[in-house]
Amino acid sequence: MSDASAYFASAAGFEAYLDRLGLFHMDLTLARIDGSLSRLGLDPPPYPAVQVVGTNGKGTTSALIARLASAHGLRAGLYTSPHFLHPRERIRIIESDLEGQGLAGERSDCISENAWIEAANAVYSAQEAAPLTYFEYLTALAAYAFRAAQVDIAVFEAGLGGRNDATTALRCPTVCFTRMGRDHAHILGNSLEEVVADKAAAMPTHGTALTIRQEESARFILDREALRTHARLLEVRAPQGMPQVPVPGKEDEPVYPEDALAGLPSMLRENGRLAIAAWAHLATSHGWSFDVELVRQTLGRMVLPGRFQHVYDAGGWLLLDAAHNPQAMEALAQSMAERDIEPRAVVFTCLADKDLAAMAGTLAASIDAPVHVPELPGVERALPATDVCRVLRETGMKAEAHTDTAAALGAAVREDGYHGGDAGRPVLICGSLYLLAAFFTLRPNLLGSVNCGE
Repeated sequence: MSDASAYFASAAGFEAYLDRLGLFHMDLTLARIDGSLSRLGLDPPPYPAVQVVGTNGKGTTSALIARLASAHGLRAGLYTSPHFLHPRERIRIIESDLEGQGLAGERSDCISENAWIEAANAVYSAQEAAPLTYFEYLTALAAYAFRAAQVDIAVFEAGLGGRNDATTALRCPTVCFTRMGRDHAHILGNSLEEVVADKAAAMPTHGTALTIRQEESARFILDREALRTHARLLEVRAPQGMPQVPVPGKEDEPVYPEDALAGLPSMLRENGRLAIAAWAHLATSHGWSFDVELVRQTLGRMVLPGRFQHVYDAGGWLLLDAAHNPQAMEALAQSMAERDIEPRAVVFTCLADKDLAAMAGTLAASIDAPVHVPELPGVERALPATDVCRVLRETGMKAEAHTDTAAALGAAVREDGYHGGDAGRPVLICGSLYLLAAFFTLRPNLLGSVNCGE
């Protein structure tokens, strides 16, 4: 394409362009983004970069690694997806306000609007005749923006799979593999093994990969790929008889008390353990510090929007969790049981490519409460509310369809005992990140620092 250094004069113009690209449009190949990154001088990026690949826990693990870096005095870039209200949420800079103060002065900001437009124009100019897809564009934009912000480290959450995911084009020397399941099997393969093989293709050549304990067949595929790429593959697991997580490369010198993870809900513990091990590896590799107390503080104050998030709203408690596939729904149920949480009502829906029957089964087995199901206008992959209700009723649950999230939420909070109730009997909102996006559209103040504003 011809030079377009000022193609986008405003954020609104660029975001209209993104809308035309289509949020869900995919054309899985690395050819386009490889070329763009090369022309931008980002092949590879000039800063240490970490890629996080998997099915569940990618966003949590990515955010924790970035926050651990920040707690140790580094300026960290964090790229995650999807967004709730604004695409700029996906690209954030996390740092300490006060040098040497660690978490005491942590600040997490979306990149500025000026930086957003500058990067958007740079990436536009670096395209060839075939334009980048939505996700490719934002991945290249993030890599460019992090360089401009002079980050010390950047963490990139993969979008879909690994083999042809845009973040894989960054050739990150450190890759983390979270829990892997059959999500997106219609795109990545017809079996768990095919899905894992696609994700395992992100294995860093001559780099280091860390993984939580996977199913045996998945671990076999990871081992095979690590052998092919000459990568070092480390498994992070709950230690037996020793309450520490070892520093990779110094397994005989355990440094972190495992009991510090106990404050996290069970669904987040393995992600926390993986993030700690990743930070330990990075600290060792780059000569950065590893302060046990800062690690403990980081986990102790970790709050992520839509990940087992308790919020007080309109006189009562809500529990927000994406729980967007069967594995995640099972993890949510386990975490609620551990903490004696019994929702008084549920707002739930999911996308058409998810295993609704399995998710509904877990809901029915773990929750005795009415379910309010909204339509998700504008989300092309959403299931009709009536279809979701039908499956829920087949499990024996009481389910009611609503025109939108506001109507479903309104009905849920009118259930007896919501106003003035305790946190152990919240209204649960779960099933899809796009449902949570609709909720945060109604309550943008609850996004905190993740909300970029307008």
